Amino acid sequence: MKVQRISGRGSVQTFSAAVPADQFESVVDGRLNEYARDAKIDGFRKGKVPMSIIRRRFGSEVEATIASDFLQSAIEHALSEHDLVPLDVVPERMPKRAPGEHLGLQFTVHGVAQFKVAPFDRLAIEVPVVGVTEADIDAEIHEFTYMFGQIEPADADFGARAEDTVAAELFDRTDPADPKRIPVGGVATPKLFQRTWGEAADIEGIRTGEDRTFQVSPLPGNCYDRPFPLGVVVRAVHKREPAALDDLMKRLGAETEPGLRENVRTMLQHGMTAGSERLKVVRLVDQLVQANRLSLPEQYVDKVAAAYDAGKSTPIVPSETHASADQLARSSIVAELLLSKIADDHDIDVTREEIVRFVVLNVDPNQRNAEDLIRQRLADTDVVRMVAVQIRREKALGLAMKDAALTETQVPIDVMRRTMATMAPVTLAARMPGDADNPAPAAGGGAS
Repeated sequence: MKVQRISGRGSVQTFSAAVPADQFESVVDGRLNEYARDAKIDGFRKGKVPMSIIRRRFGSEVEATIASDFLQSAIEHALSEHDLVPLDVVPERMPKRAPGEHLGLQFTVHGVAQFKVAPFDRLAIEVPVVGVTEADIDAEIHEFTYMFGQIEPADADFGARAEDTVAAELFDRTDPADPKRIPVGGVATPKLFQRTWGEAADIEGIRTGEDRTFQVSPLPGNCYDRPFPLGVVVRAVHKREPAALDDLMKRLGAETEPGLRENVRTMLQHGMTAGSERLKVVRLVDQLVQANRLSLPEQYVDKVAAAYDAGKSTPIVPSETHASADQLARSSIVAELLLSKIADDHDIDVTREEIVRFVVLNVDPNQRNAEDLIRQRLADTDVVRMVAVQIRREKALGLAMKDAALTETQVPIDVMRRTMATMAPVTLAARMPGDADNPAPAAGGGAS
């Protein structure tokens, strides 16, 4: 089989391949002979079905499978020959081939040239650490009393107080003709809303059906790193009355007021530690991306950005501050490539036991069909493959984290909460190559 590049010299290249007729037909005949040995067809003994019937029954299916195998081989040859790491491989539709003709194949590779990962000791990461104070516990108990308090429907003329619940949709109204919905906020008290968006976005007194726009300068840790007009459309306001102390202690598993304070302290410390670990990973990935500049095909970046905008794909989030789907796509693609490269360079493997443990830990053991769900996921090859990719990437991050310089920085609890409230979740799950509606097959050596 001959493979040649027919167009492109950069990150988007198109290749063609020709499989001689005798080579293709020889492989097809061999596969049909295997079918003939095991085929069970009414009216014939096993292994005695005439080849003409075998060819009529299975010929098209076998030819399609063999053509796909030759395509995969051609892709692997092109990637190796031209030192490409594929982001996406788009095959042309399989041509119809007449008997005695060669098989013609064509495909386009969106990729980057082979690269080296910068040393991990170049990574310097500030890890936020929160010390929980008595004042923090007082404030948390105050919020809990309203969180677990009674909810009463409010009429349209009722203005939200600090602890009332506001169900709202948020919009970036930088372009008034095309407001962008912000996928954070949702249901929150005015106090929590203000904690996230700053004093300018104080929505105390807002009413059901009201539509307000604030010019905000987001606080440190917010996913928006620029001032912009923030739109708030209120769907409903719910009045809240505080819970009694006895009811609050019961709900939080305490028998005495000191026990309540200790439980709240534990909850706060656990939440802040989890937030610190989450932010540490985000900053590590961000540092990896910044330390390794890769040239990416704009076409592919645009496609991934469009998938993010449409909610059809979930990115690895490489940064605390991203203002556009294009920036998010660009950094996320590089992050995927880097983590895959690190795993390849260090021969990181994933065992069946690790996959089983991951699946088990991500199934709620209290649900009635938990065991059936675990068995179902472990039997699904796509699920197992994606879990293996996720574990492999987490191991790659662990290697980088071990050699990076980590500096702990004390931050107030409100700063950490603002960061946690506005930072998108870290997603290390695999993203299939191709678009969401028509994913292309992953090529050998790919990053996905």
